[in-house]
Amino acid sequence: MSALLEVENLRIRFRSKGLLRALVERDKNSYIDAVCRVSFKIKEGQTFAIVGESGAGKELAARTIHHLSPRSERLFTIAFTNEYE
Repeated sequence: MSALLEVENLRIRFRSKGLLRALVERDKNSYIDAVCRVSFKIKEGQTFAIVGESGAGKELAARTIHHLSPRSERLFTIAFTNEYE
């Protein structure tokens, strides 16, 4: 059975300094990794959940994956819930 969704080594980075400042200081490490090396496969009929601590990048990863897939191929829906409400 082939995967409906496959993600391999997803990495999301943000600049920790402004572009101009990083260039002036020649700082190539002016990034913060928000999500680093996330990989998974979801096959047809499987239930999948991303679990982790608050601020770990779960929602950021899910939203990034959803927006990277072409609209015609979006076979999944991302549901965000709060158990405490």
